[in-house]
This record gives sequence, C-alpha cells and structure tokens, in this order.
Amino acid sequence: MYRKYKLSGEFNHLPVLPPIKMGCGVSNHLDQHVNNKPTLQSGLVNETTDLDHNETKQDKELIAEHSTSLKRAKSRIKRTLSQFDLRKDKTATKQKLDRNTKLILKGNLYVDFPSTAKIVRIFTSSTFTDTEHERNYLMENTYPRLKEFCQNLGYEFQIVDMRWGVRNEAMDDHMTTELCLKEVDLCNKLSTGPSFVTFLSHKYGYRDFPREIEADEFELLLSKIESKESKNLLNKWFIRDDNSVPPTYLLQPISSQLPDFISSDVDKKKQAKDTWNNQHEQMREALVTSAKQALDTSTAHKYLRSVTEAEIDRGILDHSQRAFWFDRQIQDIDKQEASYILSRYKECNGKKEYLLESRKLLENLRNNKLKHKLPEDHIKKYTIDWTEHGVDPTKEESHRLYISKLADDFERSIKDGIQRAIQEKQSNISNNTICQEVIQHINFCKHKCHSFHGRKDTFYIIDDYLMNNSDEPLVIHGSSGCGKTSIVAMAAKNTFDNKNGEKNTIIIRFLGTTPDSSNISALLYSVISQIKLVYKEEPIKQGLSLKDLTEEFHLSLEHARKRRPMLVLLDSLDQLDTKGGARQLSWLPRKLPEYVKMIVSTLPEAEYECFPKLQAMFSTTSCFLPVETLSNDDVEGILHKWLETKQRKLLDSQLKIVLDAFHQCPLPLFLKLSFDEACRWKSFTPPSVSTLQTTVRDVINDLFARVESLHGQLLVSRALGYLTLSGGGLTETELEDILSCDDDVLNDVYMYWTPPIRRLPPLLLVRIKAELGQYFVDRGADGVRVFYWYHRQFIEAATDRYCSDVNIKVKMCGVIADFFSGIWANGKVKPFKTKSGEASEADRYVTSQPVKLGESYNLRKLNNLPHHRQQANQLDLLKSECLCNFHFILHKIKASGLRPVLDDFSSAKERFVDDEDIKSICDALQLSQRSLQYNSNELPSQLLGRLKPTKSLQPLLDDCKNSPFYYLLPDKTILAQPGGSLLYCLSNHVGDIQGLDITKDGELAVTCATDRTIKTWSVKSGKLVRSYDIGVEDLEHVQLCHNDQVLVASGTKFLVGVNFLTGVKLYEIPTESKSNFCVAGEDRELLGIFKGKAINVYSAITGELQSQTKCQFLKGEMAFEEYDFCVGQGRYMIGTDNDQYGVAIFDVIEQKFLHVTMIYPEYKDEDGDLMRNTVDAMAISPDEKNIAIYNYSDNKFRIYDIKTMKEIKVLTRYAKGSIEKLQFTPDGKYLYVGAKNDVVAFNLETDETFIAVHHPTSVSYVITLDMKSVVTVGDDRIVRIWDRSKDNDVTNQETQENTTKKTAIGSPMFIDNPRYIISRYKHTGSYYLQIYDLVTNMVVKNTKLVTTINFVLPVDDIRCLLQHGKKMSLFDLQTSSIIRTYQGHESSKASSDPIINSTKTDFYTLSRGRMNIKKYNIETGVCEIIKGCGEKLGDYIVNESCTVLAASIHDDEWVVFFDLVNKQVMYQLTPGMIGADEKDSIYLNDGLVTEDGRYLIFQHTLVPPGLDNPDDYQSTYMVMVWCIPDKKLHKTLYDEEYFIKYHQMEKNKTEDEEIPDVSVDALYLLDKKTVITSNDDNILRVYDIDTGDLLHRLTGHFSHVVIVLNKDSPFFLTYADWSEENCIRLWDKETFECLTSYCIETKIKTPMFTPDGYTVMATDSDLDYIKFHLKGGEDVSRYQPPKQPDQYEELFKPTDYIVELTILDTVLFDSPDPDNDESDVTTDDDDGDDKKNDGAEKQEDDLDLGLDDLDLSKDLGDDLDFLDDLDDMSGWSDDSTGTDKNKKGK
Repeated sequence: MYRKYKLSGEFNHLPVLPPIKMGCGVSNHLDQHVNNKPTLQSGLVNETTDLDHNETKQDKELIAEHSTSLKRAKSRIKRTLSQFDLRKDKTATKQKLDRNTKLILKGNLYVDFPSTAKIVRIFTSSTFTDTEHERNYLMENTYPRLKEFCQNLGYEFQIVDMRWGVRNEAMDDHMTTELCLKEVDLCNKLSTGPSFVTFLSHKYGYRDFPREIEADEFELLLSKIESKESKNLLNKWFIRDDNSVPPTYLLQPISSQLPDFISSDVDKKKQAKDTWNNQHEQMREALVTSAKQALDTSTAHKYLRSVTEAEIDRGILDHSQRAFWFDRQIQDIDKQEASYILSRYKECNGKKEYLLESRKLLENLRNNKLKHKLPEDHIKKYTIDWTEHGVDPTKEESHRLYISKLADDFERSIKDGIQRAIQEKQSNISNNTICQEVIQHINFCKHKCHSFHGRKDTFYIIDDYLMNNSDEPLVIHGSSGCGKTSIVAMAAKNTFDNKNGEKNTIIIRFLGTTPDSSNISALLYSVISQIKLVYKEEPIKQGLSLKDLTEEFHLSLEHARKRRPMLVLLDSLDQLDTKGGARQLSWLPRKLPEYVKMIVSTLPEAEYECFPKLQAMFSTTSCFLPVETLSNDDVEGILHKWLETKQRKLLDSQLKIVLDAFHQCPLPLFLKLSFDEACRWKSFTPPSVSTLQTTVRDVINDLFARVESLHGQLLVSRALGYLTLSGGGLTETELEDILSCDDDVLNDVYMYWTPPIRRLPPLLLVRIKAELGQYFVDRGADGVRVFYWYHRQFIEAATDRYCSDVNIKVKMCGVIADFFSGIWANGKVKPFKTKSGEASEADRYVTSQPVKLGESYNLRKLNNLPHHRQQANQLDLLKSECLCNFHFILHKIKASGLRPVLDDFSSAKERFVDDEDIKSICDALQLSQRSLQYNSNELPSQLLGRLKPTKSLQPLLDDCKNSPFYYLLPDKTILAQPGGSLLYCLSNHVGDIQGLDITKDGELAVTCATDRTIKTWSVKSGKLVRSYDIGVEDLEHVQLCHNDQVLVASGTKFLVGVNFLTGVKLYEIPTESKSNFCVAGEDRELLGIFKGKAINVYSAITGELQSQTKCQFLKGEMAFEEYDFCVGQGRYMIGTDNDQYGVAIFDVIEQKFLHVTMIYPEYKDEDGDLMRNTVDAMAISPDEKNIAIYNYSDNKFRIYDIKTMKEIKVLTRYAKGSIEKLQFTPDGKYLYVGAKNDVVAFNLETDETFIAVHHPTSVSYVITLDMKSVVTVGDDRIVRIWDRSKDNDVTNQETQENTTKKTAIGSPMFIDNPRYIISRYKHTGSYYLQIYDLVTNMVVKNTKLVTTINFVLPVDDIRCLLQHGKKMSLFDLQTSSIIRTYQGHESSKASSDPIINSTKTDFYTLSRGRMNIKKYNIETGVCEIIKGCGEKLGDYIVNESCTVLAASIHDDEWVVFFDLVNKQVMYQLTPGMIGADEKDSIYLNDGLVTEDGRYLIFQHTLVPPGLDNPDDYQSTYMVMVWCIPDKKLHKTLYDEEYFIKYHQMEKNKTEDEEIPDVSVDALYLLDKKTVITSNDDNILRVYDIDTGDLLHRLTGHFSHVVIVLNKDSPFFLTYADWSEENCIRLWDKETFECLTSYCIETKIKTPMFTPDGYTVMATDSDLDYIKFHLKGGEDVSRYQPPKQPDQYEELFKPTDYIVELTILDTVLFDSPDPDNDESDVTTDDDDGDDKKNDGAEKQEDDLDLGLDDLDLSKDLGDDLDFLDDLDDMSGWSDDSTGTDKNKKGK
C-alpha cells in the first residue's frame, strides 16, 4: 500500500514525497514534511489506484489545498507572534525572578517562587475506557524510559494516572474528582517542565455533580425542581452541615444508603451499583435543569461539565506551555450504530438530549479551549480507522503503528519539555543551589506560620531579646510536640513584619528538612553563602574543612551592619546528623558580633546532646526560653483561628469536648490532632461519634484505625509500615513501586478485579496521602526529597502498630531491599501467586536502581540496600550485593566516605557474629582507613594486600583485580593483616597529634593536635565519638582530670580546661610559653606547673590558683622551666630542674617539697670536663611508693623509693631509642614506653622485657591500662588501637631479643638488564654489595667488601664503577673482582658523583684538588685533563650526552661552563647576569642542563619580574632558564597567579595563620621541552621551557614531595616522604592525570623505576625489595612493558654464600696520573691534606683494597647504635631521601 501526493500549479512549493511503504517508518517520514501532524489510516490509496479524475474534482482538491496552505501560513504568523510574546513574557518573568531571588535571600516571606523540587510530575487525563491500550502501552514501554532519562538528570519522574486501576469502591465517598483536581494542581506546582497531558478524543466523559453545595445554592436549585421524586432523592442523599462556613449540603457516601455497593457479594454489589447509577443520573438531570434556570451560565456549568473537562480546565489554566494534547480521531466513528464497544469510545447510549449536549460540550472543549489555549506544536493529531473491536493494536496493524507513533511522540515531546525546563531553571539566579535551599526553608516557614495563634508572652520575650544588648544566642527548648518549630517560624515572620523589618537579613534553617540542613558542613556552607550573597561578598570556596567553615561562619556574621542587621534562626539542632561532632556545637559562636542575633531550638533531653552542651556554653539564664504550656485563652484562640482557616465551626458541645481533652494532654501536638479529628465532625454527627482520646498515642491510633477502615487494613498497614521502616522517608514513586512488589497487598487490592498491569493503582496511595498528608513532611534524604512522618510520635505509633511483628517486619524489609537492589526493574518479571494459589509472573515496571545516575551516585540505593538486607536477615544477598561486592563498597566510599561503609559492616558484624567474610573485610577496611580517606581508588590495593584468598572471598578479590580504576599492587605483603593485634587505624586529625590519654574505664581515648581539635575515640569500635575545636593553637599534653569530667591541654600561651563531654572551654591559665604540667590529687583534680623556683598548683575543675610553693632545695642558678617535663600521681608532683639533673618531689597534701635529688653522679669526659647524665623520662608508680627514671646514655630504667630515693631495681633495655614518656599500668604490674618503632614493656613481677607492639612508624605516644588493649599515636598522625590478646601476624610479631639488621647505604641502582638491581648495605660492621634478581625475588650474589664504598655507578650489565677512599675502580659483578683501578685520586670532598656519558665509554670527575675536570676512558683507563678556570670547582652537572658541564665556583656563588667536546672553559655566569645582586649565590645542587646543552635550569630567589610595585613583594625561589650559547636569561618560570594570591593572603592573614608559598623546592626535567617543579605549597607545576608558560598545576599531595623520573617511562612518580602523608602517586606523563596512589604504612627509601620505566621499585629499612605494578583501569594495556623482566637474559646464578672481593693480578695501583693540581691540595681546606702526607695517604689508598675485614664495632661498640639513634632523632638517614631532614628545614 502506498500513498501519493499530487501537487501542481502555484502550490508546487509544497514538498513532493517519494512513495513510502507502510510499516517502514511512514509516520516519521511524513512528519518531517507535513505540518508535524501524522495521519495514519487503513484505507490508504493503492499505488495502482487510478488518479485520473474529472476536472471538477481536481479543482476542488486545488481549492482545498490552497485553503490548507493559507491556514498554515496564517498559523505560522500567529505562532511567530505568539513566540515573540512568549519571549517577552520569559524576559519579564526572569527579571521578576531575579528581583524575588534577592528578596528571598534577605528573608522575605511574602515572595512566591516556583517549586524547587527536582521532579517531573505529569497528570494524564483521559476518559478511562477509550484510551486503555494507549495508556497501558505508555506504562509498559515509555514511562520506564522517561524514568531512566530523568534519573540520569537527577530528577524523579512520576506519572499520575488517576483513571488506571480504579475500582468502584474508590467512588464510594465521591472524593475521586476532588483528589484528581488536587493532583492536577500538585503537578502544576511541582513539575519541572511538562505537567499535564490529555488524550481527549470522541468521548466527553463522566458528568458528575459537586459533592458539596453551598446551602443557599442547593436550596435555590431544589426550589426549581418540579419532580417530587427528584427532590426526595436529593434530600435523601444531601444533608445540611451547619459546621461548614458557609453551611453546605454534603453528598453522603454511597454505602451509607446502599451498603451492598461495597459488598463482597458480586450480585448484590452489581444491583447496588445499578441502583446508584440510576439515582445519580436522575439527580444530575434535576440539578442540570434547575441550574440552567436558576444560575448564570458560568456558575451552572459546574453541573453540566464532565470530570475530564474539569481536569483540562485546571491543567491548562495558566499552564498551557506545559500541557500536551494527543488527539486521536477515528474515521467514521459517528456513522457507527450504538453498541457496547462504541460506548467505550463515545457517548452513544442514553437520552438524545444528553447525547447532543455531551457532543456540544465536547466540541466546545476541543475547539474553544484546547485548540485555542495550547501551542500548536503541543497538539499531536492522529487519524485511524474504526474497526469492530474499536482500537485494538493486537488485531489491527495500523492501530499498532499508531500507538507506537503516539508513544514516540509522547516520549520525544516530554523529553524536550523537560530539557527546556531544566535549562531555563539553570539559567535563573533562583536556580543557584543556595537560593533553592533558602526557598525550601522559607516555604516551610510560611507553612508553619499559617494559622498560628497565641504565645504572646513567648514573643514578648523574643522581642525583648531582639532589642536588648545580649551577645549570646537565644535557646528555645521544650519537649517533643510543644511547638518549638512554629515559634521559631513565627519569630522570623514577626521580625520581618515589624517596622523596617524588610531592612533585616533573616537567615532561617529548619534542620533536617533538607539534605543541606542535615549535615553540619553543608549547613554552614549554605548559611555562609547566603550571607555573602546578601552582603555582596566574595563567595566561599567549596570543600573546606569543618574547622575552616566554622571560622568562615563566624567571620560572615561580622558582615551585619546597623543599616542591615542580621537574625539567624536554626530550628531543631537535635536533628543534625551526629557526624563531625555536629551536636557538640563547636561551630556555634559563643559571642555574637554587633547587629547580629541568633535563635536556636532543641529538645531538652541529654540523649540528643545539644541542650547540655548549650547549658555549658551559655551560663546566662535569660538566654534560655522554655516553651510553656498553652493557656486556656490561647487554646480557644488557636482553635478559632484554625477553624476560621478551615472554614469550619463547632457546636458548643463539640468545642467543649476538644477543650476537655486538651486539658488532659496539654500539648500543641495533641491539640492539633484533636482539632483535625473535630474538623471531620458535622453538625449532624451523633454525640456518640464525637469523641476524642486523651493521649497523643491514642489519637494517632484512632486516626490509623479510621484510615484502615476506609482503605483496607493490609494496604494501609503495609504502606505506613514501609514508610516507617525506611528510617528517613520515601519518595512517592518509591513507595508506589515497593507496594507494587508486595504481592500480599496486590492480591488484597485485586480481590474482585485485576487491572491490565500488575501494579498498585496510583489513586489508592493518593487517597491514603490525602487522609494523612498533613502529618507528613517533605524532607531531604540522600539528595532527593522524600516524605516522612513530621513528628516522632507518629514514628513511634506506626512502629508499634505496623512493625512490631518480627516476621512481618523482616518480610517488609526484604521487599524494600529488593526494590533498592533493582532486582525487579528493567523488564524483569516477578513471580507471584494469586489469592487462589495460582502461580504466575508479571513485570512491575519499577524504577531501576543503577549505582550511578548520570554523573551522580544513587545514594538511595547505597544507603538503603545494606540496611534493609540486614534487617531482613538476608545474609547471602547482603554479602553478594553489598558487603562482599567490590563495586558496591567502592562506589559507596566514593559517594559517602568510608565511615558509612564501616557502619554498615559494624552493624552486620553484630547481627551476623559468625560470618568470617564480613569480619575479615571489616577488619581490612578498619586498617585501611588512612589510605581510603586519602584516595578511595586504593580500595583494590588495600583489599588485595590484606585479605587472604578464600573460596567465598574470591569473587570479591577477582573484582578488585579488575577494578575500573588504576591501582598499584606490591609483589609482597607489606600491609598489616586482619586478625592480628592491630584493630583500627584512625586518621581524622589533619595536624600533628601531640597528646594522648584514656578514660579510667578504658572505653575512650582522647587526642589533641596542632589542628586545634580534641578528638574522642571509642576504643572498642574505633569510631570517632566526638570532635571539637576549642580555638587554641598548637595543643599539647592532653590529660583527663576530675573523674574524666575535665580535660586539660597545653596551648601556646596558656593551659586550657575543657568540659570533656561538651567540649566547652571552662578556663584558661596564662603561661609565658608552651607549658608542661602534671596532674595529681586523689581524683586528679590538681594541676601543677613547675616554674622558676616554685610550683603553682591550680584546680583542674575551675582553673583557679590553689597555692604557690617555693622550692627551698634549689640553689644558685638551679630553677624550673615551664617547658621541662614533669609527672604527677596521687599526692605527688615531680619535676626536673632546668638542666634535667635533679628531681624535685612535691607533696600536694603537705604543700611542701620533700627533696631535690641528683640522680646520676658526675663524671669526667675525655676532655676532662665534668659531666652528669640527665633525667630523660620518669613516672610515678600507681601506689605512689616508687619513681621510675630513665636516661638515654645509661640506657637503663632505674626504680627508686619516692621518699628516700634509694635505688630499688634496675631494668635494662635491649636496644636504644628516644623515649617520649614513661608510664605504669594502673595495676602497677607493667612499666612501658614508646621507643622508636616499638612499644617496650617491662613486667615488674618477672623482670621480663618484651616488645608489646611493633609499630609501623615511630611511636609518639602510647597508653594502656592492662597491656591488652593498647592505643598508640605515630608520627604519621594515625591513632592505632591494638588488642594484644589476639594472635599476632608477621607484621606484629613479638620479639625478645635484639636482632641485627642490615643498614642500607645509598639508593639501589639498576644495571642495563632491568631484572637486576645493585645495592650496598652494612651488617655487623662490614660492608656488602648485593645483586638482587627481581624475577626470582632472590639475592643472587652477595660480595663482602673490605671498606666502605662511596658510590657505585653501573657501566653495563656486568660491570660498575666503584669509588673507595679516593680511588676509582672498575668492578666485575659476575666475578666479584676489581679489574681496573684508574689513575690518580678523587677529591674526598667532591659533592657530586662521577658521571658516565650516554655511550658508556667515558666518565667525568673532578681532579683531586678540584681545580680541573678529569675524563677517563672506561676501557683503557686513560685520563685526560680539562683545565679549569683557576677556581676550585664545587657541585657540577652535565647534560645527558656529556657535551656541556656546569660547575659551581667561588663557594657556590658563580657558575663556570665547560665545553666537554672541545675540552675547554666557555665562560662564567655571575648572579648579576640574571638580575640578582652580585653578592648572591647560584646553587647547582638542584640544577640541570637540558639534553641538547642549550639551557642551564636552576632555582634562585628573586622578586618575580614584571610586577607592579615590586617593592611590595618578597622574593621567592623561582626557576631560572639560562641560555648557555646566547649567554642570557631565557625565561623565569613561576606561578604569577598564585604568587599574587598568596601575597594578598599574607597581607590579610591572622597572627597565627600560615600562608603557603610558591617557592620552588626542587626541579626536574620531564622531557626535552618541559620542566616540573615541587613547591612549598605542595603543588607540582609543569612549565614549557621555550615559552615559559605554566602548563599544569598538579594537586593531591599535602606534604613535601620528591619527584621520580625515567625518560623511557610513560609515567612519572611523586613521593610525599614526610610521615604524615608517606604516599606515592603515579602520573601519566602525557595527560598529567594522576592514575593512582599508594599509601605506605612503613618507611621506605625513595622509590624508583626499573630501567624499562614500567615497574616501581622501593626498599624498606631491611633492604627488602618491593615491586609495585600498575593494575586495573580501563586501558592498563597501554601501560604494560613491551618486554617482561623474565624475558631478559639471566646473567647471575644464585649463590647461597657470601663472595669475598678479589683483585686481579693485572690491576696496577701506581699507574701514572696526569692530574697536576696535587700541589693545590695543601691549600684545599676541604680535603684537609698536607703535602708531606701525600705519600702516606697514597699508600693508604692503595692498601684500602687489601686490608683484612675491619670490624668497626670493636672500637666504637654501642656508639654505632648511638649514632643510629641520633640519626633517628634528627630525621637523617643513609637512604638520601632527606625525609625528616627536609621537614625540619622547612
């Protein structure tokens, strides 16, 4: 079948279309050409049809086409004008929105705004029977796609189809029409974009009459009715209600007169239905007739119109741009005989007058309303043929095509409308997230103010507070249901309504009602942002810490001015999420700035934390306003106000019932519930029914019972049960979907009738919400708006009523979990059994639940699924979907952070105590906290590195291996394993931890840090219990006092006492500097500070000075210093003198010093000077009888009698190390201390010494009560909690003896073959050269050397250069032999190592006197001299091809360049040549020469060039690019933007604020054209050398960074080597993307790349090699080496013995040396040589290789270990990383 168009004459501008075959996209094809109005019909013209017509017919066709063309042209003009008007309207609307936005930001409560809800909610209107197939098709196919579309945009999609699934029972109370119209209004109000769709076709629809008719109008209509029967019917069904204002007649429920209407008996039910239909029609006719006579046309129309017309009127009124009409025309339908089938598509049965009237009303609706109101492109037309089956896509192909086309049009139109609306929304100022947040709270405020009455006394107090000089917040408090929220809302309204109120700025938040008012960080950010917008200040940055947000909040309040004061109202502090210590209120200002007032409200119960905290913070009683019981006058006034608003009144007897009930339960909540019940009473309600309960719970239960009786017990119980069990609320779509998956509910609903799709009919839920809607509140949860109970009383009542049965609760939680798992989404059919037991299955068309919705995470799934799987006891599903599911864990960490994931595991561990998988993963995540908080993409590294492979965990581990994100995987276990003694690693501090204590019961540990915070940790669970910032810089020495009620810490200039529970600062004790203190007294209630010649004793409770006692035993210059350490216990306080020689013991009871004792005797050192060991640590035993003292040099713990100071016991340590603090356990059984990387303990009963804990980092603090549960703090800012009763793994193995370790020397080095690595180490005084095979992970050769080797430089696969003493030799790695010693001597003070050229033929070094350059031929040993400039050479650097060498001269002040090709000096570079002062120095220690020898790149400190007013700026280290051949400064590389930014911050900083700096720490050549720098602000910067442009800023590190490069590698690596970060990051060299990171738990030497550049290598302190391989990611193959290590030649066979160094007989030691600056050695102070000793020194050098093994320990003994300890204390180590050395230097 084909359709042809014949076009001719003046109409040939119309398109000519080729023939189109039906079924091949005909509709879409035609739509592009024919006015976007598809026409499908079965009677299409056949291609063979004779198109030759007579002339008359052609003329008619031309005229018709001409007419059509003119109509289209006219339509286009009209549409263009309409669009112009629309653009004008949009511009005006936008301007109005912008003005309103500014007003509402200031707190104006009278500005209306469109909905802020992110929802698309569309009401579909139809006449029920005639569009059944269309609506079913849309529900099955189109709506799911639109849901997904909206999900990905972050919007919820809802279709409100009130016709679908409606049973007769729903008509009983005649509320359907009212509910429909309310839903239309709600869609228009809430929806973003399209809000209304009609499918109006040939049927006008059901014509009803109003349920309520005003009494005067009803009686007027009744008077016009002549039929007595009709009058009697109306009087029977309508009853007058005088409680309505004005009085009305109410249509009674059908079942009140015809009980069988809702009968379970089918026949009786049908009979009742027929009776009602007849009587309804008779009443309708009577009302229509009388309305036409008695009323004007407009008023009478409500008796004539259909429900469909009412919906359309409501849907398109003022919303025509958001409405659509899908208009289906059926050919020849008007020619059909009346029948049942036809009656489903048009009115054809009944009286002729009724049918004609309906047709007339339909035509008017179509032509005068819809076509006139709607834009042309919002009307979609379709034409189909009538069939004997009506519309049936299963039997008629053209009907199937039509419905498919309609669905496509529907989807496209709705999507376009949604996208346009979202774009328009985003373009408005009001779409700003802050504005959206403010609007939601303003709307909530207006809702609470609506119908408020009374509380005059309360508002007098509030008004007085607003007018007085108080600089503290006003706290409104009262029990649940007392009306606090309404009072806060009215306080805001009254403030605005007062004179000049519009000049105030009102900031109001109802906490917990939106996502951004539930979380403290989000709350502060939104409040600060609103303030800054109002006062036109710079916006706040995102991502600030709570500490920074608190500071910004306090600063933002200072923007208030006299001309614009500020009122901040924060309702329901108890609704804040407890995370981050929100309810500890450390963020709340103690004092308010001028022109600022603040009102907060909270529940008074201590369990909610806030009120006790507020009482501690604010001592002024006038700051607290309790909510009093309502007075009688207030109660009556409130009731009258509410009744007036509802247009109701009560009989006197009914009012008395309400008042009497309130007196028995005088709560505003009870009054509201009673009022709502009383509003249902009619004037004709029998007194027996007009009763009230006397408690809130009973009223709520009555309410629930009534709703159950109306809508079915099972449906209501499940709907409200699901809502309650959700824990925080559900969206309407979620609840509808969940109920649609509950087959108990559906079987109950479908008892007598089954709809075409197995879902809950939407009307049923709408009706329940209509009954209970005022008791729900919309609130924020997981980034969406949900509805939930608005009061706790409803939650408790619903829980008891619907969720108390354990079996039912478990079942419901399983249904909720199934929904959030998405198991029944995406077309998956759900099996079920009907009530009769018949098995079947059906699609429920529920919302899909992907983990991500577009770019956002599906927080609803991530947060709800694990909770409900647990509550449903579905262990297997819980594990497979959540807790043992790698992707779920990873995405939830990314979406919400690690803490919620750990909470999931903790609760699961408690519920499923025997599950080893959950326990293992939980323990692994606990240990991984630092790493995962640093970078969540490290999850696969952490799990693979900690979990032991088991059958049940293998799927998880396999998913880890295939992670979509790149990760680094070490080749051996280097992470602590779950199940060992280490339980938790807690890393919430962002500053160095400087104090640790524990409560008496051992339940809580407390820490303080330089980040100004004090944090409390649960020792049992590892959770952060509370955190507060007390505003004190550099906190130290935290101590719990006064039965753990008071916490004392030392600040920079004072001691501070804090309420331990609330964090409220109690007092400050001024000190001259950072002071040490001790705590004593029976209940630790006294503080002692040793100062000068006395001790000051303070009350730890109040901070008041109790006594000052001078020490009579201090003689001469002996005195106490505040910063010297001291200890206290019971009745004693003990301090040391300023030299730490003497111990002074003070008795707090006697208030006197007992003695000052010199602990160690004097002795003479090697120079004959008198010396005495110092007291380095001490502790008092719990029984107060003894004191333990330690000295580092003595290395013994000595215990003395505290009174006589006689030595009682001596305990010897097995190894040395610095000690921070010496402590006893409370039972006195153990003495313990943190020393280096161990917690060392002494059993005082057995004198046993043991390592209690082997720590991954240096131990800063340790505390334990029983030597079982141990809390430690490392220098990496991590709090670790240990359980020593658990089996220890390898990492935490106890050891009883001092095992000797290898000490690495220098960094390992690779030979050309990347499978081998060379390293040097020292062991028991001897030196070794080791070769390690990275393929076999074995040491394949170990050569013992005679003396230390200064450096090793590989030449090729089997040879390397060695420098020993001052000689250079060539070493054969395979034979472990010296095969050549090179001429002359090396300078022992040369600061740069020799350099081998790229061809490996020569190496360069300095002459002995450092005056010249020596070039050696590696093979022949021939040496050439390149004469210098006459100055000693210092540091030198060479380009890779060894053509240019730059060396420092003049003590690193100048630089001289050498041309190594021509073997001559080029010229000298002085500071003045780069624009610096000639007295400055040019350092080359971090410099480099580019590969082509063109540029010298180095750092120098200067004021950057090109700045305005350069004198205002300080100099900074920048990168200087010197062009060597052009002899000029080429570029200065620095970050100008950040330099100026930091300069401004420096000018505006506070006293203690540290400002970052762009100064360069180090620079590296990334490639031929690019240099990368590490900087003081921890940002890496990449510059183009040629242009000087800053190409990239690379962020992520927060401490000192070392950069590791390999020219052949696709990566570069950065290593943050300070202990607080200790992390490596791997970057793509081309894209500069950070591919991954790896947080390291122990110290390593600076990592490096293998020669091929694809593997990261590192060594630990034991010289164990660790290989890191890049895994995972989307394209890891591009990062794989072209050749695997095992494919390289095996050069060394493994040996299990140590090889002795050999020297070949052919080696000559006295070969001639052309080095001719030996004479200069006598002046070389650095060398310290003397000419007369040259011969002896030469002999010594020659003998270096022939000496017997030298055991240095014989001469130095323990001093070697002493040096090691000094290394540890100074932070210096042989690994050349400069780890802590650099840190201290900064």
